[in-house]
Amino acid sequence: MPVLRQLYQQLVYQIQILSPMVFIGFVLLHYLICWTGLSLAGEEALTDIVNFIYFCSVVGSTVGFGDLSPSGDAGKLFLTFYMIPATIILYAAGLTKIAWIFQTMREMNIKGQRDFSDYNDHVILFGWQPVIGKKTIECILKDKKRANSKIIICTTDDQQTHPMLEHPDVRFACVSSYTDDQELERIALARANRVMIHALNDQDTITIALKVSPLVRTSCHVVAFFNDESASRLLDNHCRNIECFSDRTAEQLARSVQDPGASRGINQLLDPGKGATHYCLLIPESAPVMKVINLRLALMLDYNATLYGISERKTGDDLRLNPDKDTTITAGTYIHYIAQERLLAEDIDWDKAARWQL
Repeated sequence: MPVLRQLYQQLVYQIQILSPMVFIGFVLLHYLICWTGLSLAGEEALTDIVNFIYFCSVVGSTVGFGDLSPSGDAGKLFLTFYMIPATIILYAAGLTKIAWIFQTMREMNIKGQRDFSDYNDHVILFGWQPVIGKKTIECILKDKKRANSKIIICTTDDQQTHPMLEHPDVRFACVSSYTDDQELERIALARANRVMIHALNDQDTITIALKVSPLVRTSCHVVAFFNDESASRLLDNHCRNIECFSDRTAEQLARSVQDPGASRGINQLLDPGKGATHYCLLIPESAPVMKVINLRLALMLDYNATLYGISERKTGDDLRLNPDKDTTITAGTYIHYIAQERLLAEDIDWDKAARWQL
């Protein structure tokens, strides 16, 4: 019996390591042999297509209802010496293989080994710092009308596992290098909609940014955080398509002590989970020319939103806060506003907005 058990285990193992297509081929071949054997044995009732599939399922699952069985000696012998053992082995191996596939997929997801090359319009976060990274992603997820549904956390730490498994829209990729072309293809960098760079140090952030800058599409917005403001200015001079910024603790402290409640206002403007917050919108090409006063009135009275700034560049380097009411706004301008939720370009009647008057 130990010999038979070992033989059974070895057969199951050999079947498990087969590729799915080869395994399916073996299953089909087995069914063909079974159908041929039962046909040659004269078991016409069992070779009816419906009865045959049902009978094979009963045999493989070892349920044994007893409502179908061979009627002749040849059929019984064929069932005893081939069909029962072979079907049970294939069924056991098949169920084990299915479980193994799901387990492998889960491990690949946890360890960051999945392939995301088919992704499009997603967010990529380069670098993982647990406290800041988790809070950043949670803030993005609070924006229910965001244009990017999936977020990929990307790190080179091979000891790190998926840090936010509880969020179905968050993926995890462990890469060998932030600058490896094949790895960047695996996370579909060229088709990303947003890219965030927050590495462990400013040198890594600069390296990633210099690699990413020419590879992203024109519509992709890239932001990079620096601990040192001089490093932020350095990259800003070389990569004009990246919005670079650094820690603003000193400025926030100064504003808070001079203007009570300023820190609360700044925090709420940054967190969509706390009510009205800051959003940015690109005016579409179909929008007519208008003045700031027209758009400000339209947003306030029709959409309960407040216009507070405009810029021509996506990075906001030329941002003008509280622009003069007679300033002209054209298609392609970025407007910055405060609202309870994000407004999409199609939500706004631009022709009506251009006609608003006091």
